[in-house]
Amino acid sequence: SAAKPAAKATNTVKAKSKASTAKKAPAKKAPAKKAPPKKAPAKTAAAKPATKPSSAKPKVAQANELTKLTGVGPALAKRMNAAGIKSLKQVADPSADDSKALIEFSKTKGYDTWQTRAKELLSA
Repeated sequence: SAAKPAAKATNTVKAKSKASTAKKAPAKKAPAKKAPPKKAPAKTAAAKPATKPSSAKPKVAQANELTKLTGVGPALAKRMNAAGIKSLKQVADPSADDSKALIEFSKTKGYDTWQTRAKELLSA
């Protein structure tokens, strides 16, 4: 009969340990207060007069013609523009200054075909 009470004692210890390790639900937070709505500024008497919409088409950024060369994407074309190379003509028939600027890009993939390709594009 002594074994039975010992078994009961271990069960109650286990029950207590399970209850103490159970996770508690997080406390609920109070809802955040909403800021009052902002009022629109009062209109002044010296408002701009209404203008007619212009019939001109909106300007669309033109693709840089240098991107037609092998290995030249928008980022490289931007770097070439910063170096002073802004057109296919400069690549096809470079001046002394243009040649110096183009040397900076000599390790770019497709560089050896740029001059020939630029001439082809300009003649077309």
